[in-house]
Amino acid sequence: MTDSKNSDSPAGMKRGHHRLFLPYMYAMIAAGAVVLTTQAFHLPKGYDWLVLVAVTAFTGFCCVNIPALNSKISIGDSLFFTNLILFGVPAGIVTQAVDSFCASCRAKTRSRRLWYVLFNVAATTVSAFISGSVFFRLMPGGPIVHRAVSIQELFVPLGTLAITHYLANSGSVSIIVALEKRRNLLTVWKDGFLWTSVTYFIGAVAAGFIALTIDRVGPEVLFIISIVLVVVYFTYKTYLDKVAELHQLKMNLEAEVRQRTLALQEATERAIALAEAAEAASRAKSEFLAVMSHEIRTPLNAVIGYSEMLQEEAEDLGYPKLIPDLQKITSAGKHLLNLISDILDFSKIEAGMLKLNHVEFDLHQVLTELLYIYSGPANDKALKLTCHIDELVPSAVLGDPDRLRQILTNLIGNAIKFTHQGEIQVSLALEKVSERLRFRFEVKDSGIGIAPEACTRIFHAFSQADGSTTRKYGGTGLGLTIVKRLVEMMDGQVGVHSEPGSGSTFWFTVSFQRVDLRTQDTAVYSISESLAARPEVRS
Repeated sequence: MTDSKNSDSPAGMKRGHHRLFLPYMYAMIAAGAVVLTTQAFHLPKGYDWLVLVAVTAFTGFCCVNIPALNSKISIGDSLFFTNLILFGVPAGIVTQAVDSFCASCRAKTRSRRLWYVLFNVAATTVSAFISGSVFFRLMPGGPIVHRAVSIQELFVPLGTLAITHYLANSGSVSIIVALEKRRNLLTVWKDGFLWTSVTYFIGAVAAGFIALTIDRVGPEVLFIISIVLVVVYFTYKTYLDKVAELHQLKMNLEAEVRQRTLALQEATERAIALAEAAEAASRAKSEFLAVMSHEIRTPLNAVIGYSEMLQEEAEDLGYPKLIPDLQKITSAGKHLLNLISDILDFSKIEAGMLKLNHVEFDLHQVLTELLYIYSGPANDKALKLTCHIDELVPSAVLGDPDRLRQILTNLIGNAIKFTHQGEIQVSLALEKVSERLRFRFEVKDSGIGIAPEACTRIFHAFSQADGSTTRKYGGTGLGLTIVKRLVEMMDGQVGVHSEPGSGSTFWFTVSFQRVDLRTQDTAVYSISESLAARPEVRS
């Protein structure tokens, strides 16, 4: 009942098998030959037992698949039990050998090969001899074809017969399969034969029924035997068909799981490869930007510096007509430098290459310096630039003053750019006190304002309130994007409140490490009134 995919010769079957595979096969074939030879001299007389052998040969071609082992089981077990009980061990052995031979020859798989056919016949013959010998040790009276027996006499021997034959037959085949496929013996037996035990007990029950109801097998009882065999056959055929269906579903599910696992592995490998490629591209971009930052900024700074020197020389030499043109060169150079700086900073942030410093600095000083720088552009547009620092704001904190300065530069610069008259107010308050201090900055202007639907869009890369803003005021649309990213890196948030024509209030929160919580007095600065004024801080 086992198969092989190799050649018909034993040598061809050796590759890939356990080293005990061929010795076990030869030993079993030899044992089967010895049993058949010795029992041939003790065959019963008459033709009655041959009737069941003929029925066995016919039903051997109606066998049922064992899905786990791809082997065959027929109703020959029922006929084997019947012939053995009625006519003795030799008749049972011949019946079992004929059933195994017919089933093996009918199979369309490797079971048809000569050595496997011989092994199947030998294994079932030896199993029949062992189980038959055990049965008649419990039934010392011999075959019961010509004598009457009670249910009590037959019950225990018949059950022992079924168990012994089941264990001997399933054990011998499980061993050969385990050796052939190098699998665990217990796993092979459990997958292939554990659930077939019911067929042996059904066959034993059918044989016992026949033995108790007739004392001679002839044509007149063949009809009864046929009915019993048909019932037995279709009973466990239905059962095995269900088992085969479940096994097929299991195999399909395992195949689907393997297929999906393979697909997932391939997708994971592709994702890893793409991630590595993206990381390599990001590194290459960062290296390129670092090089370009130096290559572009260096000559541009030279152009700006020389244009400023030429302005001074033009003033000293008395060439006032050249000054406006030189001022345009300087202004355009600075504007271009700011654009390049925004693009390079945004690229560094996108690549994750921008790191924050962690140094001690003075918040009041940062604000004062910025307001001092922007007081000139504010005065040029007749704007009032003021600053308010809450009295609870400490002066010394730990953080990155350069990135804070960059955030405020963007917001104050935008406020001056989009405000034509009125006032710009910068305020700083302490929002939360813990191990880290959270501050809230606001930049409020009286400029053109922003439409509500554009308030979120302006923080996206390369976006402004509308197209006319870009044409009229210029810019890359990266300033507020950089602000948002930097604020988030400082564990903060950024937002805006605005209405068209009513000005805008940009706010953001950032967190810094506490150094000292010295209380500060309220200070209000009017930079446009006194350019040299600095915040006065009293402990």
